[in-house]
Amino acid sequence: MDEFAKYLDLIEELAKSTLDVVERFKSGKQPKTSRSKRTYKFEYVESILADAGRPLHVNEIIEIAKKDYKVNISKDSLSSAISKKIRAGSGIVRTAPNTFELREV
Repeated sequence: MDEFAKYLDLIEELAKSTLDVVERFKSGKQPKTSRSKRTYKFEYVESILADAGRPLHVNEIIEIAKKDYKVNISKDSLSSAISKKIRAGSGIVRTAPNTFELREV
């Protein structure tokens, strides 16, 4: 394939992507991303901690999420997400290793 054919393929893909974006905006639909799914799962975690009213270990949070919300959350991703929220200044505090609770406001 010569350089010009590669260029044309690139322009074609760019045009298709641009049309997809235009159609999505015209229809009012938002793209589904894994980021929104993670955020959605983290809302479960905040709700679980609020309902508990006491510190919970990540294993307890995972158990409750599975039982009450039918959601599977991996221990590593949960610990990482909570740590990021703590660094960002959210209302979650670490009370012991892998144990967290919502800060009282």
